[in-house]
Amino acid sequence: MVLLHTADWHIGQLFHEYDHTYEHQQFLNWLLERLVSEHIDVLLISGDVFDLSNPSAASIKMFYRFLNQSVKGNPDLQIIITAGNHDSAARLESPKPLLESSNIHVSGGESFLASLGPASLSSSRMQVESLFINEGFGSLDPATLNIAMDALGRLHHQRRTMGVVSHMQEMTERIPVQIKVSKQQSGRGKVNIISQ
Repeated sequence: MVLLHTADWHIGQLFHEYDHTYEHQQFLNWLLERLVSEHIDVLLISGDVFDLSNPSAASIKMFYRFLNQSVKGNPDLQIIITAGNHDSAARLESPKPLLESSNIHVSGGESFLASLGPASLSSSRMQVESLFINEGFGSLDPATLNIAMDALGRLHHQRRTMGVVSHMQEMTERIPVQIKVSKQQSGRGKVNIISQ
């Protein structure tokens, strides 16, 4: 199985009033080519698809055109999208029934737990042994966060490898092996592996 993980697209971003539409479209065109040329089975889009929770119609059209072209160019492709802190989870999930018919899965907010589903995907062509989750946990209420952590624990006991990016104290208390990066005076980062 070939998985491509992306994040932080920020479609619709203005930087000092400079519109990045051209750059975003060039990136999406490049990504469309890679999905086919690299025979990608699963595309993960982890958070901050849009720069604003209420993106422009042009930004939304650009995103959905990309999704449409992706599955047309690679019919076996599965796409998994999770909302980030810049996205409106409800807005991303609103076309969910339509998208699921094209193997495009969207989750955010309380349905973020659905993003844990790829770890159980399997077929004659692929078996998912590892999962990387970037963003999404901060949008969960305490009860739903507990459910997500229990689900991660079950996946761990099934010997699945998982990577989680989070700054939430509740999570660091329950994850036994952590990679912490601390900034040094020189400006460089120092990596520490901590086992509890």
